[in-house]
Amino acid sequence: MSLNRVYQRLHELQLQQVVINADETPLKVIHEDKRKCYMWVYCTGTDSPPDHAEGHLNKPPNIVLYDYQNSRRGQCVKDYLQGFSGYLQVDGYAGYQASSE
Repeated sequence: MSLNRVYQRLHELQLQQVVINADETPLKVIHEDKRKCYMWVYCTGTDSPPDHAEGHLNKPPNIVLYDYQNSRRGQCVKDYLQGFSGYLQVDGYAGYQASSE
């Protein structure tokens, strides 16, 4: 199985979750003509390991995915979250508003 297929499957599972946490950070890339690129990070899950005791099997899976983009435009997050209907927890960056349009 290719790494791309694994990533796509994890992305599908992530979009089915109730809450996604997201953040973006600038990234220096040598071969990008000195322009800023961004690594967008999307996380789901809990801060604790799964509890397999009876009644605790429905915890969301811990999934962390990275999305490299050459822009910080809101369209990046809108494209990534296409089909997501849950809650998005983010900082105050206005670009995340595009995901709700």
